[in-house]
Amino acid sequence: MREVKKIGKEEKKGEGMVLVKFESVEEERKVMEAKKKLKGRRERIEDDLTAEERKTKWRIEREAEVERMKGKNVQVGYMKMWVDGRMQT
Repeated sequence: MREVKKIGKEEKKGEGMVLVKFESVEEERKVMEAKKKLKGRRERIEDDLTAEERKTKWRIEREAEVERMKGKNVQVGYMKMWVDGRMQT
């Protein structure tokens, strides 16, 4: 890691966000691939997104929730989702 920096306000002790800058793309990829080990915990690792990417991600998450309420199997990936095994755009 090249740099770790706290960002935003810390509401409670031990909570808050940090921005991590990596030395290489390979180092970042390893962390992103290992983030699934955090499933079920409060910690999250997410990509640093532009405003447009955040808006798209938000829209996709809303659409995914609607499809789940209809009883469909939904998977969400980077800027796309699959409904019952078929990719949606």
